Amino acid sequence: MVLANPDLERIIRTVEVRTTPVVIAQQLHWAPPHSVRADSKTFEDALQAWRGAKASGDLNRVLGYYAPDFRSFAKTLQEWTPTLRSEMASAKGRGIELKDLSYLRWTDSSDIMVATFGEVVAGTRTGVVKRQYWVRRGTQWKIFFEGVLG
Repeated sequence: MVLANPDLERIIRTVEVRTTPVVIAQQLHWAPPHSVRADSKTFEDALQAWRGAKASGDLNRVLGYYAPDFRSFAKTLQEWTPTLRSEMASAKGRGIELKDLSYLRWTDSSDIMVATFGEVVAGTRTGVVKRQYWVRRGTQWKIFFEGVLG
């Protein structure tokens, strides 16, 4: 993708760097918000259930939201599990808030949701900015990628 400098400068002033997903596609079909709300509810429920599971400190419950073929860059789910364990241990069972949550959905060969949010543990002012990629498998949403931005 190539942009002229003035166009790139406008984008940099308009979007928030590291938190705005960029989609490059041959064609996009924009759906009006009211037509996707009901269908998005199952994803929102899954995301909030993941948040609640993570805040509970129950690692097995949290792992239930991750796809068996999960990757975080080069790490498999088994290799990512210590990172989850560490994050949950530092939270010490406190609530987790998802700040500045945004998500983007696309459907091609799979139904995908990309969620970007600040993960802030109760009693703290800031947290890490995360991006998760979720896929719908049957009636369930599963995380197949998670990474910290920044």
